[in-house]
Amino acid sequence: MLITPSDFGGDYRLFNANNLDIDTIRAIDDAQAELARDLFPVGSDFIIQNNPTDPPNLGLRQLGLHNVFIPWVFLRLEGGIAGAGIKKTSDVPGRSRFASGAFFAIARNYNYFLREWVKYEGYIQGNATTTTTILVDTIMASLLAAGMVIEINGSQYSIVSSSSTSVDISPALTSALGSIVFRQLSLRVERDWVYL
Repeated sequence: MLITPSDFGGDYRLFNANNLDIDTIRAIDDAQAELARDLFPVGSDFIIQNNPTDPPNLGLRQLGLHNVFIPWVFLRLEGGIAGAGIKKTSDVPGRSRFASGAFFAIARNYNYFLREWVKYEGYIQGNATTTTTILVDTIMASLLAAGMVIEINGSQYSIVSSSSTSVDISPALTSALGSIVFRQLSLRVERDWVYL
């Protein structure tokens, strides 16, 4: 999953955050799985099944997507909790948990994420140092998880593993080593997402 309970702080602090019950944790995971499916019609399983510190979640967090997930999941979670009558008041004096500020934060952060994401959605420059290893920038390496697919010169290659600055692919490249251009095919963002 992209976020964990420890990500909720400040305006999005959870009541009893250091001792969350299993139902609250399950609700957090269910809400973020729903959001991942809505935002990524292609590739949401990579987000749902991997840890926040593993690709592609590590790269998505570096691009700011967790700042969309936190207020969105928080509103889903708090709406259910308040509806059940468990905790209706804010832990932050003078602030309403249901204020429109969260909606503005979601819109602002989603817009920021899309501006950052577009750099990694299209073709990217890499450097093939061997027939199975490609050097890439750190964010791209953090976006490519094992099992994802990239395209190089019209051919598809599977990601076998990734490190902080490179990815290993299969099958081996048949083209010359050196500078290459590739694009990832395993994550696609829904640009017309409506969060209300």
